[in-house]
Amino acid sequence: MHHILIISLFYLFVHPLILRSKADQGIVDIRMYFIPNGIKIDTATAAYYAYRYYIHDSLILRKDTLTQNESTTTTQRGIIRSTLTASLAHPSYLIDRSKQMSYIYYYKDSLLRISKTPLPQNQFEIFYRTNPNTQNRKAIIRQEDSVWIAGLRCFKGIAVHDIDTITFYYSKNKLGLHSPLNNFLSDFPFEVMSIQVPAWNGTQAQGQVLFIISAITATSIPDSLLKLPTSIPQDENVPIKNMRFF
Repeated sequence: MHHILIISLFYLFVHPLILRSKADQGIVDIRMYFIPNGIKIDTATAAYYAYRYYIHDSLILRKDTLTQNESTTTTQRGIIRSTLTASLAHPSYLIDRSKQMSYIYYYKDSLLRISKTPLPQNQFEIFYRTNPNTQNRKAIIRQEDSVWIAGLRCFKGIAVHDIDTITFYYSKNKLGLHSPLNNFLSDFPFEVMSIQVPAWNGTQAQGQVLFIISAITATSIPDSLLKLPTSIPQDENVPIKNMRFF
C-alpha cells in the first residue's frame, strides 16, 4: 500500500538562492533517510524516500520515480554501507521560484487537477521553500575527512546554529548544475552533496534526517516538460486532505 509522506522538520536552513546569470539545467536525484535516536549513522540500515527534480533555472519540476527492492551503497575508508528502499505515493508539482509559486497535480473525482499553491505553503517541498532563519550560523570546513558520493569526492563540513549541529559533505567539482541541498546553507560556495539535519517534533529531537544526492546530471530540459497543460483545471491552494495522488 502506498502512503503519502509529508516531512516536517522543526529547523531547516532553507533560504532562497540568488538565481545565476547562467541557467542551471539538469536532473537531480535525492534520497532521504530517517535515522532514529540511538542508531549509529554509519551503520544504519533504513528505507529511503526518493526525490527527482528537473531544473531549468527558476522553473523546477518535481516528478519522482517509484522503485521497490532497490539497494544502494556508499563507501567511507573502504567500509561499505548498505541501505534499502521503500515505495511511496507522492505528488508531482511545478515550482516557479521567480513567482514563489507551486502547481501541484492531484486528483478529484478521478479527474486530474492542479492546485495553485504558494511555494511557502507547499508542505511537500523542503528544498525550495524559503525560511529566513539563517542567522548565527557558522560553517567549518574539514577537508581531511572525505567520502565518495555519486562518483564525486566530497569533503566534510559542519554548520552550527544555536544548539543544532549540521553535518554535510560538498564537492569542489564544477557540476554545471546547482545542488538543491545548497538551500540548507545559503551562500555556501561549493555544491552540497549530502547533509544531515536534526528532526524535531515540538521540542523533542526524534533523530536525524540524512539527504544524499544519488545522481546529478547537467543536461538540457525540454521547455514542454516545464509547461502547465492548459487543459487541466486549476484551483487555488487546495488543502492536502482534499487531494488524492493515485
